[in-house]
Amino acid sequence: MSATLNDWIGAAELSAGEVATTALSCVNIDRATVDGQAPRSLFGAYVPLVAAGCQVQIGVVAEWEACQALARALFGMEADAELEADSDVSDALGEIANMVAGRVKTRMNERAPGLNTGLPLCVAGHVEPSAGAEQASIALVFDDIRASVRVLLSPTGDPVSARSRAQSRGGKGC
Repeated sequence: MSATLNDWIGAAELSAGEVATTALSCVNIDRATVDGQAPRSLFGAYVPLVAAGCQVQIGVVAEWEACQALARALFGMEADAELEADSDVSDALGEIANMVAGRVKTRMNERAPGLNTGLPLCVAGHVEPSAGAEQASIALVFDDIRASVRVLLSPTGDPVSARSRAQSRGGKGC
């Protein structure tokens, strides 16, 4: 039984909501309205889910300031607390993406049995999927933190090797 891109993005949206209410202690989770402004700089983490004939990447992406807020939420810090290093943000985003992907894997087990979870990959910039891959994204607001959940899917089962167009984040390392 094959799963469609809509199946994957639906599972990702539900999974992100669960992670937000449990691990991030968020109270309100809503779909974000599109305000027409393009993000200034994106940062995120992608986790591969792989099985025979199935290649998917689940990503959590946001502007850098929102990624910092997500890291503080995961670490149980006050909203105005200072993070020790940029690597804390990378670690947190990788863990958040890993939790979302793990829940997607559980949700999609009947439709895509035998999924294996790969390691998170942090990316600064906009990610472009490989030729032939399908993609979907849904913008969400966790309390007042705006982020997107992305799904990159290879309908043929070929690898979905995402490419990034790197962006500067004002001198901060990835």
